[in-house]
Amino acid sequence: MRYLFAITMFFGLLACQSDKPGEQTETANTPPADVQEQLPPPPAEGPRTQQTGAGRSVPVNMNDFIELRFSDADVKPGEQKCLEVTANSFQDVMSMQYTIQWDPEIIELAALGKFNLKDLTTNNFGAHKAVDGLLTFSWYDQNIQGISVADGTSIYQICFKGKGVPGSTSTVSFVETPVPFEISNKAGEVIRFEHHPGTVKVIE
Repeated sequence: MRYLFAITMFFGLLACQSDKPGEQTETANTPPADVQEQLPPPPAEGPRTQQTGAGRSVPVNMNDFIELRFSDADVKPGEQKCLEVTANSFQDVMSMQYTIQWDPEIIELAALGKFNLKDLTTNNFGAHKAVDGLLTFSWYDQNIQGISVADGTSIYQICFKGKGVPGSTSTVSFVETPVPFEISNKAGEVIRFEHHPGTVKVIE
């Protein structure tokens, strides 16, 4: 009888523990298996797109890219210094467009030169907003074959005159306004654009 009483008490305690409020809440918060199976899968990530200057959304080949980099310079007020625009991973490029921006209170556009890319001249630059610190750029290979240059090649220079007080600095950057980024390869694909700014410091 004592053993029978002990066994009865044991199962009674188990039944009480299964009725704890915390466990009931956990069960209530778990949807039934058939409901779980009906939940929609997370949306798949689509291809990367980019807005063109015409407002169209086009896919971007993220596995192909070019890299452009500005050098740095120190300049005295009233004097002129040039920044190199250096290219890397520049293979079979068909066309490029972008905007260059700087602080017009610190430096002003003085010249463009040392062109080292086929079909590139001053005609590829639009200086109508230079007073606002903006220079637009558009270039393409007129033979429609795609152009390649070795890594570290300077494809052109952009020169500025010091205007601000000594100690002031201006970043020179690639930006998407008013002309957005659009780089294409010889396959006609829009490709990724890696870009790095330069700095011009006004010194005494």
